[in-house]
Amino acid sequence: MEAREQIEGRNRVQEAIAFYESAGKEATLRGIDKPDGQFVRNERHLFAVDLEGNMLAHPIKKDLTRRSGEEPSYESIFDRLFGPLE
Repeated sequence: MEAREQIEGRNRVQEAIAFYESAGKEATLRGIDKPDGQFVRNERHLFAVDLEGNMLAHPIKKDLTRRSGEEPSYESIFDRLFGPLE
């Protein structure tokens, strides 16, 4: 990854944190979930994962998303994306 891409990525995460601090968790997750939202630029996008590895918001791969109130997932997001490590 080029230095410019790293800086852009860091800036986007900082923008998401600022949005979270001003608008709250649910508004941020809704924003991240939008395929044409503010957290998607060109071919890059943000997504949100909780500490247990559950995908909370993803603008492209909706089938990976799990929200609170749903049955808990015991497989990590990495297993769902790439398959279990063997």
